[in-house]
Amino acid sequence: MSSRSPVMMDALESRTFLSASFPNLGELVSNIKSGDIEAIKVDWKEIVQNIKDRLGEFREAIAEARQAVADAVKALEGQLAPLREQLKEDLAVVKEDLLAIREVYKEYRPTIRADIKAIIENRDDPEALQAAKDQLAEDRAALKEDLAPLKDQLKEHLAVVKADRDEIKEIIKNDPDVQAAKDKLKELIAELREARKNDDA
Repeated sequence: MSSRSPVMMDALESRTFLSASFPNLGELVSNIKSGDIEAIKVDWKEIVQNIKDRLGEFREAIAEARQAVADAVKALEGQLAPLREQLKEDLAVVKEDLLAIREVYKEYRPTIRADIKAIIENRDDPEALQAAKDQLAEDRAALKEDLAPLKDQLKEHLAVVKADRDEIKEIIKNDPDVQAAKDKLKELIAELREARKNDDA
């Protein structure tokens, strides 16, 4: 009577166990009914459509909430209109300041260019070169002196413009209707982000 080695027996038994425990993948697929596959397809389409519908509802609600914020701000027009008109006037003053500064630069431009040109032309003549450098420094100092009061004035007027804008912002910020509309908008956006995160999970 022939005997088998323990190692060979173990190998044969292992293959027998594996074949019995794990059925063939092709057999599993062939055993799935076509109706089951179609049901899976339908279910998946419904899931995708439900997600699209829910996101669409969120977007519509967010659009309405944004419009509510705009409407609440518009309701403050009686208070904001004169402040905006004042802001417009103060911005016009700032524009005049900037134009005045621009004109000073424009006035000095030919002089500064001539000074620089003299420096280049006299680079081989130490005495003339120093004179040209001194002239450039003198003209730049004059430019700075003429600009100083205009820049100070501009700084003051910019502060006025900032105060105008801050006053408008404070009225909008402290209005309860505007704040309620903004809170609703933030809430909807947070819900949309949470829904997207859950859908991606």
